[in-house]
Amino acid sequence: MAKTARAGAPRRRGVTPLHTLRLARTMTQRELAALVGIRQQTLAMYESGEIIPPPDRRAHLATILGTSSDALWPPASLRRAPASAG
Repeated sequence: MAKTARAGAPRRRGVTPLHTLRLARTMTQRELAALVGIRQQTLAMYESGEIIPPPDRRAHLATILGTSSDALWPPASLRRAPASAG
């Protein structure tokens, strides 16, 4: 049975570099979230672009994924969404 979006759930804004790199590393959201010390639901919001993590968390995610914070969140993208949730 296919999963459907629940009523009132935010719409995905598209595939983000965070999502793409996590999949390239064959990691689940739960695995990456555990390494960062956050809930899987929070990581899902980061991946969807619903929220942008604070700078220290962006750096931690980038280190784990072997890239730069700017590669995951280009500077222009940081101007459009509020930070937070953990």
